[in-house]
Amino acid sequence: MNGSTWGEVAEIVGYHDAATALRAVKNYFATLPEPNAPELRGLWRGRLEALWWQAAIDVAEQRPGALRAGVAIAQRAAALDGLDAPTRLELTDPTGQEFARMLALVAQASGVNAPIEADPLELEAQGDDDELLEGDWGEPVDDEEDSDEH
Repeated sequence: MNGSTWGEVAEIVGYHDAATALRAVKNYFATLPEPNAPELRGLWRGRLEALWWQAAIDVAEQRPGALRAGVAIAQRAAALDGLDAPTRLELTDPTGQEFARMLALVAQASGVNAPIEADPLELEAQGDDDELLEGDWGEPVDDEEDSDEH
C-alpha cells in the first residue's frame, strides 16, 4: 500500500523472500487487500507533485529529457484528476445506429480507421468456397496456385 515492493516487505518483516511475504499476506487476509482508491489517488497525487517540482528544477537547468519528463508528469496528473477528456463512454441500451456512430467517433478520435463490419447474409450471397482447397497444412489454397507439388 505504501509503494514498497514485496521484496522490501519481506526484508522489513524478516521473511526469506518476496514470494513468502506475498503468500503470508494472502494467507492472513485470504486474498490480497484491495487498495482504497481515494487514498491511493492522494498518494499518487503527492508523488506526482514531488516529481513535478524536480522536473521544474531540471527544466530550469536545461537537463536533457527534463522537458519530456515534465510533460509526462503533467499528462499523468491531468489524467489522475480527471482533467482530460473522458476515456470511458457509457451507452445505455443503444440502438444499432447509435452504437455504430459512437464506434466511428471513438475510432476517429483515436486516429484509427474503423473497420467495416461485414454483413453475413451478403457474404453468403457472394457464393461458396468451391474455388478454395485445403492445402497440406490446412490453409486454404486457390485452385490457380494449387499444383502437384503438394
